[in-house]
Amino acid sequence: MLDLLESRWKEELTETVLAEIAARMRADVPYVPNSPCGGAMPFSPNAGIAHYYGVGAYQRPLEDARRANVRFVAECLAFSNIPQ
Repeated sequence: MLDLLESRWKEELTETVLAEIAARMRADVPYVPNSPCGGAMPFSPNAGIAHYYGVGAYQRPLEDARRANVRFVAECLAFSNIPQ
């Protein structure tokens, strides 16, 4: 996704059409256009709803999540990959 144009990963359906329907029918429920979303790029872990795989998939040390300033992650693998 980092090499794709914004028009490829942001669509009118989820950004506008469904957002307007959700606001009209259930304004009391938060609407999320996609996962990941928010920030300058969709995979920015410090903004919006992100995906972060540093600790679980890439086996980086736990402090990597702190350095990346991870805020809210919908997908992360957390500790699902147990090291040998």
